[in-house]
Amino acid sequence: MQYVPMTKFHAAVAANGDITPGSAFSGFVTSALNSADYGVFHILLEDTAAFTWELWRYDATAASGARSERLYSNAGGSATLTLPAADLSCSLVAHPNSYVMSSHEYLSGRPPLVRSLASTAIGPNTEIDINSPRSLAINGTIRTDSPRSIAIGGWAGDIETTSVGFEAQAESHADPSTYNTISKAGSVALGYRAQAMAAGEVALGSANMSHMSGVPIMCDMFGVGGTFPFKAVGGWDDTLYSHVLYDMPVGLGPLYTAADPSWVIYVQGIIVARATSPADNKVVKVEWVTDGVLTQTVIMQGANNISLGLALIDGNLQATVAATAGLTLAGYLHVTKIAY
Repeated sequence: MQYVPMTKFHAAVAANGDITPGSAFSGFVTSALNSADYGVFHILLEDTAAFTWELWRYDATAASGARSERLYSNAGGSATLTLPAADLSCSLVAHPNSYVMSSHEYLSGRPPLVRSLASTAIGPNTEIDINSPRSLAINGTIRTDSPRSIAIGGWAGDIETTSVGFEAQAESHADPSTYNTISKAGSVALGYRAQAMAAGEVALGSANMSHMSGVPIMCDMFGVGGTFPFKAVGGWDDTLYSHVLYDMPVGLGPLYTAADPSWVIYVQGIIVARATSPADNKVVKVEWVTDGVLTQTVIMQGANNISLGLALIDGNLQATVAATAGLTLAGYLHVTKIAY
């Protein structure tokens, strides 16, 4: 729900707890108590003639008869209202755990708006959009389809993303080279105007100055041979018991583009090849810089010394391997972003 001040209206309440809103009291506004914006309300119901009251949680999205839940009453939580009732006073209120303190009045800000289940928003202009359940926003915004995300001062815009810092961004973007949508699922942006560039990335520091990040990567292949691009690891699928992979942005993201090369991206990483037989295992250290060439050093290999061809395509790694039983390719990139 979104709290609307000065909301007090007459209402008929059925024996099963369903509320039918009526006209507003003089000087107040009424509410439709509809299912928009998730449709959960906290309502103070009063029988002014009997001097009784109850505080309800009311879910307009639930089935008839299952919408109301008594939280408090003037009898310590026991029922005090006689239902059905033809005319009770209804006021929109905040749940006791919703009260917060602010050192300054924010006259132009609208109250927090929560459109998703089991989510919490605090602060003026704070918003959690639809299909983003179990999220937390404090003076920030969580976009649509961003479940289990956290935004404190910035924006979270994909599955299980976290942004902490004024105008920090952990949200999907359009690749400036291909215009494809690049997922930021599972990414973390920490710092003033911090910005994650790929799924699963943890970015530390402001995108206005030199900073660093780390990106987990894997190839979407298991035992087969061929050429495969490395993808960003953005999460874990509890149903399929597998990592969730997403395409990497061209040139490792929006901070560097050929049209505006104001950044140098320096990458160091480890690529691990693991197979059914330890004789097929291999570990390679990789390193490159923007507009430079890929250097690689084998730091461990099994007896078979499998062929692992690594190359840079649009600033991202790809691997060429022969079919090998149980072979998987995974790695981690430490990315230093240097502004000049």
